[in-house]
Amino acid sequence: MSNVKALAATLTEQHESGELLILPTVWDTWSAHVAVEAGFKALTVGSHPVADAIGSADGENMDFAEYLRAVKRITEAVDVPVSAD
Repeated sequence: MSNVKALAATLTEQHESGELLILPTVWDTWSAHVAVEAGFKALTVGSHPVADAIGSADGENMDFAEYLRAVKRITEAVDVPVSAD
């Protein structure tokens, strides 16, 4: 599922369902696949783990374009909603 509107609607439904929603933090496509295979229905990308994974400092020191490229790779690799901070 690559339709952004459909993924956003799915994430909204998950939040409003009343069920516990756990979003594991992922930092690359490998960790995203592991989380989805473990059964998580949505993911979050954290800037600090991404910065650590690419060898950059976090806290506004990581190149934002590089972070967006990492987020794009992750979102393209999985079929579940992904939230990014």
